[in-house]
Amino acid sequence: SDIYENGISTSSLSKVFSLAGLRLGWIKANEYVIHQINVRRDYSMISTGPLVDKLGWIALKHKDELILRAKKIISSNKSIVCEWLKENPRFECVLPSGGTVCFLKYYFDLKSETFAKLLLAEKGVFFVPGSCFDKEYYFRLGLAQDSKLFKSGLDELSNFVDEHLIS
Repeated sequence: SDIYENGISTSSLSKVFSLAGLRLGWIKANEYVIHQINVRRDYSMISTGPLVDKLGWIALKHKDELILRAKKIISSNKSIVCEWLKENPRFECVLPSGGTVCFLKYYFDLKSETFAKLLLAEKGVFFVPGSCFDKEYYFRLGLAQDSKLFKSGLDELSNFVDEHLIS
């Protein structure tokens, strides 16, 4: 937004700081865009509330520690995915070099929404179906989850596939 007069920059505590529950972010743009945003925001909320503001302030005060923690978790989960993929050749993904989300491609004749619903009902593992992103036969895979839980979810996905999709 500093380079181009119509540029818009956004950020939040969600991805970088792994604090999605706070729903606290910011936007930088030209005065007209900010005015339009504020007019619409005033109809849905005036502010995030003092507790969220305080927690956001604490997070930003400790940003270096939070970012380091997030990088360690993401790095660990990337390693877990790489090892898991070696044992699960009917899946593949390109891991992001600087992000927290990728798409896990699978090679089964089962639509992603149906697959995700069955997996959730039977194994308690939640994936956003690729169809939500116009990417059928994919799941959205977030890499910022607790590594033990992350590995457990991938293992349950393998179990589901072994039990239902491989004959």
